[in-house]
Amino acid sequence: GSSGPMRIHGTNLLGGAGKGAVIYLLNRSNMGKNSSQDAGAVQWWRHRPAYTGYSFAIKNNICFYPHGPSANGTLFVWAEEMMLMAYAFNGATQRFATYPISWSSVSAAHGTSSGGVLSMSADGSKPGSGIVWASIVYDGQTGAEFNLLPGVLRAFDARNLTVELWNSTMDLQRDDVGIHQKFTPPTVANGRVYVASYPNYIRAYGLLPPPPPPTTAAVPTTAFMTTGLASDSYSVTVGPKTEQNPQHGIGDTNAFILNGFESRELTLLRDSTYKFRLDFPCDRAFYFTNSSVGGLADVAGRITSGVVLYGVSLTTGPHTTGIQTTGIQTTGVQTTAVGTTAFATTGILPSTPAQNGTRLKILPIAKCENSTVTLEVRPYRWNVDGQVEFNTRAYYWNNTFQTPGPVIQMKAGTFCNITIINRLDTGTPVSNCHYHRNGFHCPDTTNLHTHGLHVSPSQDNVNTHIIPGGNWTYSYQLEPEHLMGTFWYHAHYHGSVTLQVMGGLVGPLTVLPAADYSMTTDLKNIWNGQATRLLVFQHIFFSGSETSSSMDFRMLDYPGVSASYLLSPEGYESYPPDPAFGIGGSRDFYAVNGNYQPVFSIQPNDMSLLRLVHAASTRYLELELNDPGNWCEWMIVARDGVFQPTPYQKPSAIVLPPGGRADIIIKCSSAGLNKTVSVRANANPSRDAALGTENRHNQALLFTIELLDIKQPKNGAFPTAQQPLPAYLTNLTNATVAVGGSNVQQLLFSMGGNNTEEINFDPFPGFHAQDSVKYVDRLCVNQVYQYSIVPPGFGFGYSGPAVKTSAHPYHQHVHHFQVVGLNGVDAAAAADIVRIGEWRDTV
Repeated sequence: GSSGPMRIHGTNLLGGAGKGAVIYLLNRSNMGKNSSQDAGAVQWWRHRPAYTGYSFAIKNNICFYPHGPSANGTLFVWAEEMMLMAYAFNGATQRFATYPISWSSVSAAHGTSSGGVLSMSADGSKPGSGIVWASIVYDGQTGAEFNLLPGVLRAFDARNLTVELWNSTMDLQRDDVGIHQKFTPPTVANGRVYVASYPNYIRAYGLLPPPPPPTTAAVPTTAFMTTGLASDSYSVTVGPKTEQNPQHGIGDTNAFILNGFESRELTLLRDSTYKFRLDFPCDRAFYFTNSSVGGLADVAGRITSGVVLYGVSLTTGPHTTGIQTTGIQTTGVQTTAVGTTAFATTGILPSTPAQNGTRLKILPIAKCENSTVTLEVRPYRWNVDGQVEFNTRAYYWNNTFQTPGPVIQMKAGTFCNITIINRLDTGTPVSNCHYHRNGFHCPDTTNLHTHGLHVSPSQDNVNTHIIPGGNWTYSYQLEPEHLMGTFWYHAHYHGSVTLQVMGGLVGPLTVLPAADYSMTTDLKNIWNGQATRLLVFQHIFFSGSETSSSMDFRMLDYPGVSASYLLSPEGYESYPPDPAFGIGGSRDFYAVNGNYQPVFSIQPNDMSLLRLVHAASTRYLELELNDPGNWCEWMIVARDGVFQPTPYQKPSAIVLPPGGRADIIIKCSSAGLNKTVSVRANANPSRDAALGTENRHNQALLFTIELLDIKQPKNGAFPTAQQPLPAYLTNLTNATVAVGGSNVQQLLFSMGGNNTEEINFDPFPGFHAQDSVKYVDRLCVNQVYQYSIVPPGFGFGYSGPAVKTSAHPYHQHVHHFQVVGLNGVDAAAAADIVRIGEWRDTV
C-alpha cells in the first residue's frame, strides 16, 4: 500500500496500509500472494470511524514503537482528514487491538491534506521517553495534493497522544518549517531532528542549551561582540548571508540600519557601543564577520530572523565573545566561529516539560473582524492530560477539536458573525428537543452566549435553540466605543448549559480597540508588549456531588449532572461520560488551557500580562502566589473586561467567581532568575466573612511560572494612570436612583421545589411565558437603578454580610453593573473579591 512496508520489531510480521484506509498485518515468510478478500493477511482492519463523508486515506508511512516485554508495541498512523492515532500490539497473541488506544487533539485538515508523515525516537528502552514526530500541513490549510502549503513539525508523547510536547509554530519566527515537503518523514539522529522543506532545504532542530547559572555580576543591558584582541579598532563587514551573496548588507557610522540590500565595511572602536536596526525582507542568517587585514578576529556573531529584528546593540570590549540581543521581536540568537558552516535557519527544540506539568498550550486565534467564524459541536472523547478521559461535547474548529475553544478575536467598530453547527446525533430521543425552562432536559440542544459583550440583547440572544443537525448564525455589531477587554463564550441553552459548560463547550473571547482608541502610555506599553498569556480555567469534576449546608444549590459533579438527564422528561443522555482515570490521576481539579498543572516562562524585571478566564459553572477560585523568595508581585488592572479604578490594587489573591475574568500584571525581580513560582487555589479562611464558606476550590498547584532570561523587552514599572471608560460605563456612584417599575429593590436567590432555582421566590417560567410573569422587574432606558443582592438562605430585608455568596454567582448579560456598597462587609476585607466603584458582570 501507499504507506510502504513496516517491520514489527521482534516478530516475523510486516505492517502496511493504503488509500483504502485499511491496515494490514502480514507474515513475512508467507504474505498471502494474490488472494481474494484479503484472505492471506494475518490481520486487517479498517482505520475509519463509524461516520462517513471523508476519505481517511492513509497516504503516508506508518511507524511502530516496540516497548515492554514479549514484543509488545504501538503502531502510529496519521491518515488524511483524521487525528494521529495509536493501536496497541500484543506480543503474546501477535495481533493488534483494532480500536485506537490514544489519539491527538489535532486533526489533519479536510480537503486532501495527505495526513502526517511520521518518525519515532526514544532513549533506548527507557520508559516514557518515546516521542512521535509528525511533519504535516499547517492547521487549516487544505489542498496539499496540488498546492505548496506551509508545514509544521509536531512532537507527541508516545504514551498519550493528547499531550503535544512541542511544535514548530510555538516560536514561528525561530522555528518555521517553511513549505511542507510531502511524503518525507523527519529524520532523528545524534540528538537532532532534520526536516525537509520545499524546494531544497533541510531544517535542523535540537535542544536549547541549559540556562546559565545564577550570578551576582552585572548583566549587560546591551548586546556585545568583541575580538578578544588588544587592538584599538577592527573592521567588519555587516550583512545577511545568503546562497546568492554570502556577505551582503548595509551599515553606517554608529547607528546602522541593516536591510539586506547593500554592504559596507565598518570600523568599530574598542570599548564602544553601536546600535543597529535589522529589517529583513525574508528568512536568512545575519553575520558580523571580521574583514581586517590579517583576519585576527576570533568570533563572528550570527542572528537568525524570520522577518524583523529591532534594537540590536553591539558593545566592543576585551576578552568577550558572542552576541546578545535586546529590543523587541528578537529570535534565534547564537554565536558561530568564523569559517564554520551553519543552516540559514536552525530550529531550536524547547527543553522537555517540567516534571509537574506540560508546557502551557497556546490557544489558536479565530479572527472575526467583519467576517464569520464557524464552530461545530461534536461528540468527543476528551483526555485531559492523562488525568481523566471521558465522553463529552466539544467545539470543532479549523479541522481540530478545541478544548477549550479557540480565542475568538473581535474588534470594536466591526461586526462578527459566529455560526454554530450542531453535529450531535440526529437519531436519538432528544434530537428534536427544544423547550426552555430551568431543570435538566434536552442534553444535545445548544446555543451561544457571549459572556460580557456590550451588544444588543437581540444579538446575544440565549432564547435560541440549535438541535442536532441544525445551525444558527449570531451576528454581533460592536460599537466603536466598545471597550477592549477579556471575555468568553459558552453554550447557554436553558436545560443543557451546566452539562455543556462542564463538558468543555467554552472558549475565550477578546476585543481589540477601535483604531482611534486612546490608551494611557503605561498601559499601552504592557498591552502592546510580547509578554502576554491568556489562561482559561476549566473545572474537571469527577469526585462526587456536593450539597451546601442548607441544601441551597446542589453542586453536582459531571457524572452527576449527566445522570440527572435520566430523570428528565425525556429520560435520555446521549453521551454518558464513562470516565477512565489515569494512574494516580486527579478527579477534582482545574485544567488551564486544557493542560494539567502546565508550565510557562516569563522574563524577570518585565511586566507580563496574564488574561484570566474562569470558564466554569461551579466553585470560586482564589488564586495565590506560592513564591518562596518573595520575588514576584501582581496587580489587577481590569475585571470582567473593564479597567479598574485607580489606584490599581496589588491583592493577596485573585478571586474569580464562576464566569469571572481578570487582567493582571505580574512582575518578578531578577533575584528569582532561573527559579520558579507557582499559583495555587486556596480557600483562605480570612475571606470567609466576605465570601462565605461554600463552593470554594482548593488545589495546591494550578500552574508554574519559570523565571527565565528569555530576552523579552522590559516594559518598566507598574501602571498608575486611570484609563478612561466609554460613555456606557459612566460613574454612577453619585447618580440619582430611580425606583423599579414593580418597586423591586432586592434580588433574593433561593432553591424551590424540584431543585428549581428561584429569584424572589419565583421560578423562571420560560422565555415564552407572558410578560406579566416572565420578568422579575421591567426597567426604563437611560435610568439608574440600584439593587441589593440577597444571598441564599436569607429573606427580604436582609442587609448583613453575604455569608453564603459563594454558593452561587450573580451574572448579568449585556449590561455591566457598578458596585456601590458591600452590605456591611468591611471594604478592606473584601478588597480581593470586589471593590466599590468597579464595573462587573459577575460577582
